[in-house]
Amino acid sequence: MLASLKLMDLNAFAESFAKYDLVTRRFKPYGKVYPFAELAIGLGFLSGVAPLATGIGSLVVGVSGAISVFKAVYVDKMALNCACVGGNSKAPLGVVSFTENAIMALMGATLIFSAVGAREVEPQAVLSPHDTVIVKVQEIE
Repeated sequence: MLASLKLMDLNAFAESFAKYDLVTRRFKPYGKVYPFAELAIGLGFLSGVAPLATGIGSLVVGVSGAISVFKAVYVDKMALNCACVGGNSKAPLGVVSFTENAIMALMGATLIFSAVGAREVEPQAVLSPHDTVIVKVQEIE
């Protein structure tokens, strides 16, 4: 849902986002790509398609966003409006933005863990009650 708000005025979002996002400061097109990436990640979570790619994308976007917000708000002490609900938002950048990104990173990590851990385990040979087992006992001197 938040991606759709960002896409309503992509240029305003990118301009507002560039004020605090570390990736966008170094690579300007990322500000216009970000809402599409967020939309793709959201659709990936909803559909279950490509869980590993969705998890990695969510983890990367979430961690970079959380670091950017933390630096802007708590290190640089910037008083900015959050671009999280579109470029013309008057919502202050802060705890909500950091939490949104931290949750996205946590969801990504969880999805990666479940996608990698969900591989099928091949069944081992199981002895039936009718099979004979020979045990060799070694004498202890």
